[in-house]
Amino acid sequence: MTSVSSGSAELFDSGYTGDGLEHTTHLTVDLARGTYLIRTAFVQPDKRTALVLVHLADQTKSA
Repeated sequence: MTSVSSGSAELFDSGYTGDGLEHTTHLTVDLARGTYLIRTAFVQPDKRTALVLVHLADQTKSA
């Protein structure tokens, strides 16, 4: 999957909706404008621990 970025992105717990970010902890990530390949991995080492790892790889070609 690819996505085109026009600037920063907000990362937050998927248990919250995007419009509820002002009331919870979130992370703002500054992204350069461009096209990114998005790769994800689900990791659950035990029944009480789980996470989704997101990797954004810049696909913008240099001129």
